[in-house]
Amino acid sequence: MRILMIGIAAGLGLSHHVTTVTHFNGVAAPHSASRAAPWAIVFSSPLLHNRIVLGDWDENHKLMSAASTATRVGSQVLRDRPRIFVSMFWGPDWEYLRRHPESLATLDTSRATQRGFFYPAHRERAALLLVDPAFGAGGHAGVMTADGLAILKRHGVPTRVD
Repeated sequence: MRILMIGIAAGLGLSHHVTTVTHFNGVAAPHSASRAAPWAIVFSSPLLHNRIVLGDWDENHKLMSAASTATRVGSQVLRDRPRIFVSMFWGPDWEYLRRHPESLATLDTSRATQRGFFYPAHRERAALLLVDPAFGAGGHAGVMTADGLAILKRHGVPTRVD
């Protein structure tokens, strides 16, 4: 029997700071903290014609990394900004999505393991990804970089709303 032990530090849920991943038999797992990402990310909002699902793990990793620089944002600043709901599917329960991409179309967002909001750039304000607390880690607000915006644009997620 092989059991993984995972240590998690505070940060952006599991997308950051997995400190160790080892088997009980002492053999290190092949990936490290910087390689954690959700198996699927679903964007839904009245701003979109249809919900948008990102199911490529490597691309999801790049997207989460593109918003990893934390920023402080007050609720008043976000109050009237357009936003897009984000549902993320982390962990071994969702790994099957890699082998069955046809399942992405029917993901039930109420079963997401982590939620948040994407705030497209608005007026003079930068695009932000705000992620709710999960997995014992605090929530996170990060400014979306040009690389992250390019991923979102490629999938039809609006990155600027004025």
